[in-house]
Amino acid sequence: MRRGVAKITPRFLDISIENCKFVIIYIIYYHMKKLVFFVVFTLLLSNVCAQRIIINEIDKFTGDSIIETIVVKTARPYVDYKLRRVNDSLFLYALISNVKDIVDVDETVSIAFLTKRGDIIELSGNIVNSNIKEKGHTIHWGAGISTGGVKKMTNVNVKFDLSIDKLQLLQSDIITDIRFNLCHKNIDFLADGFTQKRLKKLFNLIK
Repeated sequence: MRRGVAKITPRFLDISIENCKFVIIYIIYYHMKKLVFFVVFTLLLSNVCAQRIIINEIDKFTGDSIIETIVVKTARPYVDYKLRRVNDSLFLYALISNVKDIVDVDETVSIAFLTKRGDIIELSGNIVNSNIKEKGHTIHWGAGISTGGVKKMTNVNVKFDLSIDKLQLLQSDIITDIRFNLCHKNIDFLADGFTQKRLKKLFNLIK
């Protein structure tokens, strides 16, 4: 006795093809949604992190014109930079983190930028605030008198004067090396590509 053989009718084929089309369209739609979300998220994130002017106003009490940029973070060294202009006076602020050198703390501080053309642009400044730890610190029992010890500056926030002619040099060239002179001690850093790009954009925010 001959067994029956199931036949695939044209109608069944049509249904299968339609189902496949539906599955393919769904897969494309699903992945397109993820792609669109990723693109939108990336654009929003880049807009938030973009280097820009965050303050551009006239002080109501003093009448001073104030322009300030967003803080720009760099690594190796770990320094946060920003520019602030009050009327015709321009300042570069630098928050230096993870200072590992033992130094005698005083107010003497400067920064020097070496450019690709060989220019050395030096700025002098003042310490706004700092985080200082004392190594070998001891207290005499009862009297509460410190014997002192070696002081270690771990974080320091510095305000540098920046003239227009020096700003123009920084705007037009690439920084290759950075030297901080903290309390009569040099701390040298090589500016990597990331730092070079961020600092160049920062300095060009002020026109």
